[in-house]
Amino acid sequence: MSVSTVSLALRDAPQVAEGTRRRVHDVAAELGYEYRPRRASIPGATSTRLTHLTFSTAVEPMDPFYTQILAGAESECRRHGIELYYNQMEQTATQVVKQHEQAQAVLVVGTVDEDTVIHLQHLGKPMVLIDNNLPHLGIDRVLTENVGSVYRTVIKLAAWGHARIAFMRGRHVPSLQERWQGYEAAIDRLGLETIELWRVEEISRSAGRRSLEDLLAGGGRPDFSALVCFNDAVALEAIHTLQDHGLDVPGDVSVVGFDGIEISQMIRPALTTCQVQRTLMGRMSVRRLIERAGDPMAPAQAQVLDTIFIERASTRSIT
Repeated sequence: MSVSTVSLALRDAPQVAEGTRRRVHDVAAELGYEYRPRRASIPGATSTRLTHLTFSTAVEPMDPFYTQILAGAESECRRHGIELYYNQMEQTATQVVKQHEQAQAVLVVGTVDEDTVIHLQHLGKPMVLIDNNLPHLGIDRVLTENVGSVYRTVIKLAAWGHARIAFMRGRHVPSLQERWQGYEAAIDRLGLETIELWRVEEISRSAGRRSLEDLLAGGGRPDFSALVCFNDAVALEAIHTLQDHGLDVPGDVSVVGFDGIEISQMIRPALTTCQVQRTLMGRMSVRRLIERAGDPMAPAQAQVLDTIFIERASTRSIT
């Protein structure tokens, strides 16, 4: 067995199978080995101090969403005298584990598949997931309130007189699925009809255009007056596509995004959006990682930050 598996088994970590835990404990007993928890896990003990951590993500370095999270993490690291190393994740779980063997602690940022996260978890290092809700793994998480944010957005649009509200879905990842859940819950609460645009299997600005092209081909008009998109980038391209087909935003269709990236306020019309507190997410993640390093046996926490609804020119009331 690997050192990390033995370590997790001795700590009775839930991610190690019961049979494996028994084998490790039996061999430890035969060898006369007595497991002693880290001093930091004892109430009142001095916390283990982090000196460096790794900010690890699979997304591109200049991604407009995650650069703000990185800025928040860097700021908090400076405050605590911690060195921060940026890491672009490799393709396979084995490569990712090798990348992190020397890391003292890890921030895993954005959508990373569950198998890769489990492999990292087996390293036994302090770890926090950012914007990736995998509650069954028992890992600390800093998240956005996706369900409630979209729910309130749909309720607000309905209060403005919109009875036909569509939602453009994203690929099957936790945060985007939660946004769809918020939409469904609000539509059900209002007694309206669900209008689902094609699920976009990639997160890119061009994806928003492709999902609307068939609907608008040949001079067709959408059968909805408001469109909520799973993120800002896709919402921006949806606005351009509607305009290219002679439709006015928000005169014909009101459009709402999600994330609050900087470019959303620079286009015309400026985009109404749910602004994610990205810098704060980065700061909170570092704080949680410091706490985790100081108390490795503490229960996992999920810290959820709400969004701020920013009303701009891409939406209007029709009442």
